[in-house]
Amino acid sequence: MLRNSVLIFCLFISTYSLIAQDMNKYKNINWRIYHQLNFSDYVDVNSEEWKSISPKEKKALMQIPENELKTMTTKELIEAYINCAYTRSFFLFSEIDKYYKKLYRGFNGVNELLNRSNAVEEIIKYYISMNPQDNTLSYGGIQMPFQIQFIEYLIGNPDLVQKFNSKQLRLIVSELVRKYQIKTQIQPVVIETLESNIYALSRLLSRNEIGKQNVVLSIEGINPLQKSGRIPNDNIASQIINLSNDFIGN
Repeated sequence: MLRNSVLIFCLFISTYSLIAQDMNKYKNINWRIYHQLNFSDYVDVNSEEWKSISPKEKKALMQIPENELKTMTTKELIEAYINCAYTRSFFLFSEIDKYYKKLYRGFNGVNELLNRSNAVEEIIKYYISMNPQDNTLSYGGIQMPFQIQFIEYLIGNPDLVQKFNSKQLRLIVSELVRKYQIKTQIQPVVIETLESNIYALSRLLSRNEIGKQNVVLSIEGINPLQKSGRIPNDNIASQIINLSNDFIGN
């Protein structure tokens, strides 16, 4: 009986040691690896070890270490935003404000990005460089159409919308319209990739100083659009594009 107890105890210690080693392996995963779409190549999400890690510990894996966070360039933070797991969770939300709140709570890279003094300038520069007809994948395996879509939803973020100066407003509205036109020429047209343009434009055009706020807010379906980030009817896109062209003088 004693012998059996000793064997059981030894087995328990051995098993516990293996679990501890695996948990340490998971805890030391680089946040860049974790945010990749194929992170399951590095993490056995079905293992008992992974399941035993608390949600708080898993969330910690998804954060950029503070010492690295402050030394990253704004461009690197933009790329971290594109590739973070919370960005891809947009499609799970019916209300876009809840998505933004999830981003803020879930990933410290987004908060650092929005607090950078050159955030608007670098986001515009990065967005202009993106080509909707390009098939390039991000380091996290994100296809270019979705990379662009995530940046457009970032541009339409109410916390960022108010930071554009008048010159930047015209530049970003012009680029959103240009990319919208390019997307409509790619066959077959993917409606979902156009929604982010229209959402961002609707938010930008709603700024008081543009002088089109009342017109924008009177458009049928504007509330569902700004609440969900998705186009609620076929007419709203053309109206937003027309107002955008009028604003930039096309």
